[in-house]
Amino acid sequence: MKLKHRINIFLYRLILFHLNIQSTVTKKIIGGGIFNRKIVFDFDRTFNSNFPKNKRLKFIQIGGNDGVSFDHLYQKVTTRKSEGLILEPSPRYFEKLKLNYRKFNSIKLLPYAIFEKKGVLELFELNDIGLKNHPAWAAGIGSVDINHLTNLNVKLDEIARIEVEGITFDDLLASHPKFLNVDYLQLDTEGYDFQILKTIDFEKFSAKMIKFEFKNLPIEQQDGAISIFKDDYFLFRDDLDLVCLRKNLKIKCRI
Repeated sequence: MKLKHRINIFLYRLILFHLNIQSTVTKKIIGGGIFNRKIVFDFDRTFNSNFPKNKRLKFIQIGGNDGVSFDHLYQKVTTRKSEGLILEPSPRYFEKLKLNYRKFNSIKLLPYAIFEKKGVLELFELNDIGLKNHPAWAAGIGSVDINHLTNLNVKLDEIARIEVEGITFDDLLASHPKFLNVDYLQLDTEGYDFQILKTIDFEKFSAKMIKFEFKNLPIEQQDGAISIFKDDYFLFRDDLDLVCLRKNLKIKCRI
């Protein structure tokens, strides 16, 4: 890398120390001016730098789907000494999840939805007709909110309604207290991420790095999520997601 690029990255990190993010979070923090090229947060390099493969990784994933589709996390946790919890309430995808993680005994798979209260709830996902009529990525849009599917042009006769067991995040931690402190928390619950985040007591639970779907949240929920994390974390856009990184961790970017 040319010296000029190294200087740009140094300046970028310096700016981040003084950055006070309010209601706007952007993947490309700054461009032009003192930077001849845009500097972009690099999720993979940041993850690998803070959680090297020779160290144990402790994680929670809420919304695992089948474990491999539409997800970068499988490759990361299966190439490390990982200890984790993966939750997936859909019976269809939980069976596939078990198959894909069958060789990793230190990763516990749980057939639950994280919800605001404990009990049975309805999960909405594509049925066989819907899976035939929509692109492959639509297999990952199951949600506790039927509007999330209909807003993506899914017809009512393409939706399966399934009763699943819901538990709270506190219930999860009570059953698995060793996960009160984790390296990484990831949520992908198709429109319900913020509702889960606001139920988490971050005085009791801590994660060094957090990733959740952000772009499709209503603006008031985007602002609410930012207000939860902006004091203790650096915030970065990564495609559709928001990544929250503890301020004492390493930041990696690309030009």
